[in-house]
Amino acid sequence: MKAKKGFLHSTFAELKKVKWPSTKEVTKNTLSTIVFCVFFGVFFYLVDIAFAWLVGVLG
Repeated sequence: MKAKKGFLHSTFAELKKVKWPSTKEVTKNTLSTIVFCVFFGVFFYLVDIAFAWLVGVLG
């Protein structure tokens, strides 16, 4: 029991040392991640369509 209590105490002590990001930073990073995913999703979709067309033409 004492080991669990010590573990929890040290865990919470470490969590207090963390520099948590601001709401503005989280929003900015989330938006850039969504834009990145959408961009590459569309890019790979178009590449897939192009290769499918190329295979259809060649074969």
